Amino acid sequence: MTLAHQSLKDAVSKAGSNSALASAIGCSATAVWQMVNKAQRLSVDYVLTVEKLYGSSRHNLRPDIYPREPLFPVGHPRAAASGSLGHGDTGGSASVKDARLLSPGTGIARAIEAPFCNPEKPPDD
Repeated sequence: MTLAHQSLKDAVSKAGSNSALASAIGCSATAVWQMVNKAQRLSVDYVLTVEKLYGSSRHNLRPDIYPREPLFPVGHPRAAASGSLGHGDTGGSASVKDARLLSPGTGIARAIEAPFCNPEKPPDD
């Protein structure tokens, strides 16, 4: 079982049932059942709501969309030496370029965060 699937099942448990979670996040019980049993992950449309209501981390619910921040900022000597991207490191080797892409405000992280950070402020170009 993946971390995302376990986190989704934990949210259902905290809500009390598929129906209760569905009611809380604004979808059908059938949609929750499909997320739990078929997709085995929460739809991106509901991640932030589930995080707010049940305290389930967005990083655990959808690590593919909300990766964890690196332990060390780009340019820090230990970032390059350790090859670690941080808490979400999968154990593979990572380059400084990979760390730059996942650093907050840059590369992939910027593309992922942009719509969610502050909807009132347009993204910097």
